[in-house]
Amino acid sequence: MTNLQHKKTKSKQYHDKNSANFVKHTISSRKILLFNKPFDVLSQFTDQIGRQTLKNYIPITNVYATGRLDRDSEGLLILTNDGKLQAKLTQPNNKMKKIYYVQVEGIPESTSLQKFCHGLLLKDGMTKPAKAELVAEPD
Repeated sequence: MTNLQHKKTKSKQYHDKNSANFVKHTISSRKILLFNKPFDVLSQFTDQIGRQTLKNYIPITNVYATGRLDRDSEGLLILTNDGKLQAKLTQPNNKMKKIYYVQVEGIPESTSLQKFCHGLLLKDGMTKPAKAELVAEPD
């Protein structure tokens, strides 16, 4: 993470059509970070009980995860300061397709995989139906 670069903030003036004033508008450079989240790290920057968070690994402020991985999961997280991009990637009504490769203990039975195809009941509600299939373990 030490090789990340920050672009300077730019200012731009434009005429406000609703008044005779010029408005100074600050344009921040868009930041997109790819981070391989380790096991036992929360997908957020703060934790009230002292567990490891993204702040332990990412020295950049004002970026937010475009999704989450459970603390006991590891994998790629995309972080950004671009709210439109974050919404496009995370809000269900945008219907952004995502592919997850998941390693599990043992070999799942076809009935277990079929549950994903109908949606799963989680604490916060039902998931949308998804495709689930077995893939070969990578070399």
